[in-house]
Amino acid sequence: MILRPDQLDLKQKIYNAWNGGARTVMAVHPTGGGKTVVTSDVFKDFNAAPNIAMAHRQELVGQISLTFARFGIYHKLIAPKSVISFVQDTHRQELGRSYYNPDALCAVGGVDTIIRRDFKNDIWAQKCGLAFVDEGHHVLKTNKWGKAFEQFPNARKLLVTASPRRADGKGLGRDYDGIVDTMVESIDMRGLIEIGALTDYKIYAPPSDFNVDALKIGTTGD
Repeated sequence: MILRPDQLDLKQKIYNAWNGGARTVMAVHPTGGGKTVVTSDVFKDFNAAPNIAMAHRQELVGQISLTFARFGIYHKLIAPKSVISFVQDTHRQELGRSYYNPDALCAVGGVDTIIRRDFKNDIWAQKCGLAFVDEGHHVLKTNKWGKAFEQFPNARKLLVTASPRRADGKGLGRDYDGIVDTMVESIDMRGLIEIGALTDYKIYAPPSDFNVDALKIGTTGD
């Protein structure tokens, strides 16, 4: 897979931030822009050392694993046996072979499974040079995503998201509620449409007499 110019630009900004002293970088790219593709290309650079990619849902674990497989990255899976079997079948269906290797240095896993297994004293976890999480706006110091990152203390950290703002108003920066040192971004959604990476959209809004003025808005914005 070959990165588009906007994806290469985002990757370069991630490395510039790391090289500038940031340990934890949040990379912002629109939905459908190929964040996992950019991440996979970064993981290729770190493939000679232990590293970990995390997701908060098993479906996303499968998506990340398949994208890694497309890049030819062998990896182990920190997930239930049913998920591992499903992911291997997905690899074979699309690529003709499985890129799952339980002895690989690279790992893809679910946040909940990683926390339950507790890698804090694991030599592999201590040697991890890169730790990544999808939907990075979930990560706060004190929640489960933050606790998952604590298990990889020596790793450079990469958080990707299309929406770097939380509905509860909590800050993502290290000086606030999160762990991020700096944020980088590349093209916006309109830019992706203009270069043909996304199709344009049409909005259909039928008339309605539904009144939302009397509804209460919760802390999550719902």
